[in-house]
Amino acid sequence: MAYRTQVRLGVKAPPAAVWAAMADFDQWADWNPYYVKAGGRMAIGAEIELVRMLGGVAAPETGAIVDWVPDEQLVWRRKAGLFAQTIAYIEIDGLAPTACILTVGEIFDGLIGRHVSKRRRRLLKAGLTALGEALKARAEAQWDGTPDETVVPIPPVHVNPKAKKTKGPMQMSVFGRRGPQ
Repeated sequence: MAYRTQVRLGVKAPPAAVWAAMADFDQWADWNPYYVKAGGRMAIGAEIELVRMLGGVAAPETGAIVDWVPDEQLVWRRKAGLFAQTIAYIEIDGLAPTACILTVGEIFDGLIGRHVSKRRRRLLKAGLTALGEALKARAEAQWDGTPDETVVPIPPVHVNPKAKKTKGPMQMSVFGRRGPQ
């Protein structure tokens, strides 16, 4: 059973500004209160060395980058015992040329997922919140105010509540007809 914890924050800067604030591992020690030290290179499969501060205790970790897309996401995995692993991620979703949503999180999978204690869950949430707030502050402070024209705002979808609902295709099963899906 997996356990996931994450934090989502609105940022008054475009995705490119957030990415620029976090893309250099060597500078994480300057701004990141959760991963107080980081080293490695941004490449799929590349090993990264991290030191995570959790509840006042520094814990060195080694991970491997699973995926990264500039201005969108960074995902890394680390072993957390014999039959367990964690997936950590930072995702950036563009909302407008001058704003985005920042999500930082971690998924504990394997045997460790169901054994993450309540105390540890609170520490993880606090650490991820500190990381998100620090990255947000850094991106907003470093952003030069130039809108990112590659972010196209998504227009709102207007739903007419008086519109007649159409029946969808019927699904058949061994138990007979089921209603529209």
